[in-house]
Amino acid sequence: MIHKSILICLFTFFGREMLSQASAQETQPFYVNIFINAEETYYVKTERTKIENIEQKVSEIVRNKPFRIDQQIVYRIFADKNLPMAKLIDLDQKLSNAYSDNIRRERYLLNTVEMNIDGRNWFKSIDMNSLDQL
Repeated sequence: MIHKSILICLFTFFGREMLSQASAQETQPFYVNIFINAEETYYVKTERTKIENIEQKVSEIVRNKPFRIDQQIVYRIFADKNLPMAKLIDLDQKLSNAYSDNIRRERYLLNTVEMNIDGRNWFKSIDMNSLDQL
């Protein structure tokens, strides 16, 4: 009887621990970072990509990354502030075509020339705490 009580307590304790870890994982969104510099060069994460290939690249990233079905995808778009709004709208459409279930968009306008942001390591150059979301 005592052994059964101990086993029940252990299962209850470990079961709650596993459930709390699973719920903590649910709350973490999956970020896909996209950068457009002043010359209209696109980067998906750190890879330079043509606008025509953005759908395919983003779709590959989202579908090949292990994440939970209910996990939110956040498209973080970092763009030069002097770009025409039409470029951002076109990009939004491409991202929606790539993956559109449970998504959120965050847009940040930057002065990429003044900040000297360009190239593969663009994300390391950005201080996320100092940015204002559009």
